[in-house]
Amino acid sequence: MRAKIDEFQFNLDPEAIVDRISVAARQKVEILKLLYRNVSVLILDEPTSVLTPQEIPQLFAELKRLRDKGTTILFISHRLDEVLELSDRITVMRKGQKIATVVAAETNKAELAQMMVGRQVIFTSKRTTHKAGECVFETKNLNLVRRDGFKLLDDISFSVHAGEIVGIAGVEGNGQLELVNCVMGLAEPSSGHIEVSNKEITQLPILERRKLISFVPQDRAKMGASISASILENVIMTHHRLNPDFSKWRGLVLNYQTARAFVESLVERFSVQMASYQNPFRSLSGGNQQKAILGRELLLPTPFFLMDQPTRGLDVGSIEYVHDQILSMRKENRAILVISADLEELFLIADRILVMHRGRIVADLVTDQTSIEEVGRYMLEGKLTA
Repeated sequence: MRAKIDEFQFNLDPEAIVDRISVAARQKVEILKLLYRNVSVLILDEPTSVLTPQEIPQLFAELKRLRDKGTTILFISHRLDEVLELSDRITVMRKGQKIATVVAAETNKAELAQMMVGRQVIFTSKRTTHKAGECVFETKNLNLVRRDGFKLLDDISFSVHAGEIVGIAGVEGNGQLELVNCVMGLAEPSSGHIEVSNKEITQLPILERRKLISFVPQDRAKMGASISASILENVIMTHHRLNPDFSKWRGLVLNYQTARAFVESLVERFSVQMASYQNPFRSLSGGNQQKAILGRELLLPTPFFLMDQPTRGLDVGSIEYVHDQILSMRKENRAILVISADLEELFLIADRILVMHRGRIVADLVTDQTSIEEVGRYMLEGKLTA
């Protein structure tokens, strides 16, 4: 197994407990399991959503080798460039129905996107020049040390200003999840400080932090929602604790009239497709779940927005929608931190890109003055090599 991990250059510890590693690391484990077995049919669902640009070619080379040996491969992805590169035939589905099957060599990215969402999709950046304001979020010399002395976070210092989108890039497992946990109060840093709007929050309880921070987590099912609860219950989360209009009788009883009006307004504003807000949250598609969570967090009156892998697993139409919402927040002078394994996404929306490697920030780059290749090298090596 170590040989397979090294062959694909996956940043994985074979001794790690799977339940304790990140979503991305678990997906890499699944990819390795599939490639290790001698199967005749291989089904891969969004396998590259957690891989760096440098890791993808090795995976594709293995898939092409398996295809040439006679393996049937079903490759499911919203990344159209990859679908076009790897596939012989492409079937497009929308809302549970087959739209068309086309020969890969006879179509293009724009045509596929239009079939997927029923309209034209813009693949270029909509980010315009915008002057950043005062500092809203800042970490100072933040450290997180394991009991065995290993540094999960090593002297993390950076800031995000009003009207600025800062992206964090890095191979999964290099401290991004630990940084998120420290900011949200799910882990206590060993030392250092975290401030939002000049207020020290390092020791604040989670609910107090939520008055200042909107948060979209990477794992919708475990951290972003309670999928067995109703759509209404999920959409009003946090609002019902921070907004007194959501309760009556001195906060003892939920005001269902206010809650229903809020859900109906959010559903209309963010185009969440659903049958009834009384249905369980799991009844929504992944894209509609993300829209509901994004809408819930956008409507919190917070100065700082933290987004961890906000478009993972979404189709091109939903991704475009999420990006538009992020850029709208930037126009409203909110400070936004986006953690993403998708470098193309960061180059579309971020003003600056920080790169994390082994728990440290090894680069702070202006997006318009760098390249995906340069960021990718920092991600893998922690520095630029000649």
